[in-house]
Amino acid sequence: MRTIQTRDISDEQLEFLVNQLGGRQYVSAQFLRYCKDLERAIGHPASQGGKLDEDQVFTYLTKCREFLEDFGKKLASSYTPVRWLWYLRRLPRAITAGSLRTTGPYDLLLSEMIANIYGADANRNAIMNRAGQMYFDINDVVAKRVLNLCTCAILLAHVHAMIRWCGKGVHFTAGRTCIPDPKATEQERNAVSLYDRRIEALGTSRMALGIAGTILTEPTDALQGKRDFDFLALLANEERSINLPIADGIAEPVMLRYTPVYYSLVQLHELNAKVGRSWWHPKAGHLLTLLRLWAFLLPDMPRQLRSLIQYGYLPVHKERIEQIVSDQYNSNLHLFGEILNGVEIPRSAEELKSGLSSFCGSLWPLKAGGLVHEVGDQWLIDFQKATGVLPDAFEFPRDEVAGNARAAHFESVVQSVIDRSQWCPPPEIAALARVQLQRDGQFWTDLDAIGAHEDKLLIVDCISLLHDSTYDTGHPTKIRSAYERIEQKLRKWQQRADELRMRPEINGQDLSKYKIIPLVCTPYPFYTPKGPCTDEVASGLLAVASIQELDAWLQKNQADPGGTS
Repeated sequence: MRTIQTRDISDEQLEFLVNQLGGRQYVSAQFLRYCKDLERAIGHPASQGGKLDEDQVFTYLTKCREFLEDFGKKLASSYTPVRWLWYLRRLPRAITAGSLRTTGPYDLLLSEMIANIYGADANRNAIMNRAGQMYFDINDVVAKRVLNLCTCAILLAHVHAMIRWCGKGVHFTAGRTCIPDPKATEQERNAVSLYDRRIEALGTSRMALGIAGTILTEPTDALQGKRDFDFLALLANEERSINLPIADGIAEPVMLRYTPVYYSLVQLHELNAKVGRSWWHPKAGHLLTLLRLWAFLLPDMPRQLRSLIQYGYLPVHKERIEQIVSDQYNSNLHLFGEILNGVEIPRSAEELKSGLSSFCGSLWPLKAGGLVHEVGDQWLIDFQKATGVLPDAFEFPRDEVAGNARAAHFESVVQSVIDRSQWCPPPEIAALARVQLQRDGQFWTDLDAIGAHEDKLLIVDCISLLHDSTYDTGHPTKIRSAYERIEQKLRKWQQRADELRMRPEINGQDLSKYKIIPLVCTPYPFYTPKGPCTDEVASGLLAVASIQELDAWLQKNQADPGGTS
């Protein structure tokens, strides 16, 4: 039996040299050195009695961020973007790992984007080929440069984190280094810790694209009969073991870093029918075309599977890309044109590459970019980053017409999540959702979604806020505006729940046998201070929950109905 190798000699060489330098200890020492460089360049923030006000901290941290971006530019000039990518994807995960599962992927992506934006011109650092595979020299100089770039990214990511702390209204004091320290109250620490855990828990959720303002995907068990609307993508994972098929009926446990995952465009299709106009990124069709590519590549490139699951990219000859893009043009035009009316589809490899270049990414807010690298007669296609670009390609505009369509669609998706659980309401209860409910002959309220299980009634008010790139910059005004709007929504909804408890008859339905559970649902987790928004309305369910969290709670209670007590 042939074993599929999931670790090659280049990984081992780089890991050995990194460990010789000291690994994480080297990074920690460099971190302090770079802090000293930062201090010499921009000094310390002015303070009174050691205290710093919010605006001072935000301005100072912005200067730190800009300095480190410029410093990263100098470090990245040593190698080309593709060479940096080749090294960074082979770096031991322990170098960028943090206390949260989200820390490592964030720091690694930030390292890659510094390299992608500021790397040397493509005509430098010649590539060597070993057994037909892309290969670069690995030596102690390389290991040191890779660790230095990662250290810069880790420090920059730390500054990003401090900016987000600032955005949550936390006070700061002068720190041990030039970076100010957040001096959060216990309540503030608990609120931030809860928010971090909520984001971490999303993992590779199939509905994680709620960050774009709606739900573009749905679980695979809902895809029956809809496979024409599938495309394939890659999502980054922590290292884990899977059973990889190696022959008919035979599977072998292997370690992987990136998992091929099915996505569905069904919800995007339904949403776009409501919007009625183009709203997506002009080159969204190029991105979708790219994400369909590897389904056609792998059958005739089985040896490349290891590259895909270990490094998240595939090296492919340009001629093969040209053939697939040309052959699949009509299919892509029909498939994506049905979903996104008038979407532009590339006809050739050059059109594809040119369109994808518009997804250039950024360091702040952190966005993926650099999806295709041309190396001689090959393309290095970064499918992992292509997945990360999806929220940018389908980020909603903020005009009223599109916003109303998105809000209405979100309500229907929340109801569909409830309907496929044991909380699916009986017909007479379901009839109360999304209609005008009357009290004393006048409009009282409407229920965006509703669920019922035994003696419990879940009433849901949806708020389709955009968790977009501007929110991710952590600006205090942006963060405060979002949670104040959510808090106001919750207060009003809990008031309606109290009124329903006092007078449990509505539209001819007697609801007196039900325990009312009011919930505000968002497309993605938003930060809110500790208080009513973070209180549990049922065991394990926050008063304000994202649709992913609601879905997880419903599924848990399907297996453990006692969880609602």
